Amino acid sequence: MDIFTTALGYIPQRSRLHEIVTGSLEQVQAATDWIDGYRRIHGQYGKYGNCVIFQEVGTVMNTLRFGRDVGHGVCIQVSQGNDTDSFGALAGALLGVHFGPGHLESRWLEPFNDRLQTRLAGFYDTSLSSTADRVAALGRLHDDH
Repeated sequence: MDIFTTALGYIPQRSRLHEIVTGSLEQVQAATDWIDGYRRIHGQYGKYGNCVIFQEVGTVMNTLRFGRDVGHGVCIQVSQGNDTDSFGALAGALLGVHFGPGHLESRWLEPFNDRLQTRLAGFYDTSLSSTADRVAALGRLHDDH
């Protein structure tokens, strides 16, 4: 939850987003499990509807608090509804960074047969593992400079 507490320092204090992030943090920290956290977030911010950042930010907090590993966290995030593809991917990325390499079960990767499909202009690497290695190397590049 420290990442969200830190982020609050960069959000205008009188904004609705600051208010909702603060409230979501309180709700998620008081929750006993992810379902309780979801009910608290949805009960407080469900009025904003699906695919609106206000409710989504709370569900990501909930996922990061209760996700035991990357796969479990993705399942929690998607089970909370709303913008399931974007925020499921976001939760998976954040949990992947948190847990580090080797914490994603092979069942999540095997169906892709190490094949990546993208429409990103100028990006021609079609190997999922090669792309993951390149992304992991970015941290080492930063450390070298």
